[in-house]
Amino acid sequence: MTEKTVLRAGAGIYYISPTQLGTRSGFQQSTPYNSVAPDGLTPAACGSDPATCASGPYSITNPFPNGVLPPPESSLGLLTNVGNGASFQPPNYKIPRTYQYSLGFQRELPHGILAEGSYAGNYQIHIESSLDLSNISLADRLAGVGDNTYLNLRVPNPFFGIVSPRTALGSSPTISRFDLLRADPIFPGLANNLVQAGRYRSDALQVKIEKRVLGDRSHGVLTFVVAYAFAKAFEQNHRLNNWNAQEPLIHELDNTDKPQNLSFEGVWDLPIGIGHQLFNGRRGNAIAGGWRFKWILTYLSGYPVVWPNLINSCGTWHAAVQDEDHWFNNDKTCYKNFPAFTPRTLPDRFGDIRNPALRQLNISAKKTISFSERYKFEFNAEAFNVTNTPIRPGPDTSFSSPRFGRLPESQQNFPRVIQLAAKIHF
Repeated sequence: MTEKTVLRAGAGIYYISPTQLGTRSGFQQSTPYNSVAPDGLTPAACGSDPATCASGPYSITNPFPNGVLPPPESSLGLLTNVGNGASFQPPNYKIPRTYQYSLGFQRELPHGILAEGSYAGNYQIHIESSLDLSNISLADRLAGVGDNTYLNLRVPNPFFGIVSPRTALGSSPTISRFDLLRADPIFPGLANNLVQAGRYRSDALQVKIEKRVLGDRSHGVLTFVVAYAFAKAFEQNHRLNNWNAQEPLIHELDNTDKPQNLSFEGVWDLPIGIGHQLFNGRRGNAIAGGWRFKWILTYLSGYPVVWPNLINSCGTWHAAVQDEDHWFNNDKTCYKNFPAFTPRTLPDRFGDIRNPALRQLNISAKKTISFSERYKFEFNAEAFNVTNTPIRPGPDTSFSSPRFGRLPESQQNFPRVIQLAAKIHF
């Protein structure tokens, strides 16, 4: 744009490779293996005679004494897979795609400072999700809230003796009222595996400053870069209650949202060897010269913490003092479970309670020795997580766990790692 100002912009469309293979409900059949006798203790192959364990029914030599169940294929017509769960993928598949775009300015400032500011965006559509079509209605579900006998009551199974006893629906003379109230009770599970209404979006403001601060015989060459990005990521690809087709997809923070991204890195060619004040002789240069030192110091925000689906009588989800044993308010006297069959209304994850986040430092040192124009020796020493700082995973959000609201006694990043490498060029 000017002698010292550059404008960069770009946009692109990226298509995700589809991995859908279709569904074959009713056209594929598995035969269960009976490994334990009805007593729950004796191997099925042994029965009452231990001498038959090696060759009896359900042994390794005779694993399926009743034969392998053949897939019915199309011979059953409209009865195909009745009594079992089914899933399908509707036609008119749309290839998921991502739109990426960026706009940035780069400017040379006084004193040799290079500054850059840019915006980067990402928008994805046709994200795949599933919808449970075999569940009960919202009205029936609300009728069963707080009354386990209403939906869990066992009643005579009207399909018993009609539907094949090999199916989940025809295997028992009784059935729960919940299963009878399904939208299509002859399929205990029915799912549309390909609802393509999901969306994803991320936006980032990126700032970078680069400066060469040293560059003479006595100090060597030192260049540093400070980069910062403020970013937000949102998703809209599922419902709080997957069974409720009337419920819109929830728009919320993505589970990988990291708003703060800071890095400080540099490269220093040490002032040692030929052309410098120290060890500038040939022998001294071979031993001490040619060293390059690098470092990268980073800090990234932690991911949002999963929001437990609990009744909170204390009003606050935040701990009075946040520490590894109280990452959020984990006083169990404040909480109780919702009654069975209660639709979820709480969000999936917190917006202001996040997983732990700490600084990480990586360094490296590199030396190159040139014996001639053809032969060269290169040595690298690298250290990751130099301070051996552990970053803990997110807190336990299971209300039944004794570690509810506490950080796990583990780390999700690598401990300090040091590696050495040598390379010969010829």
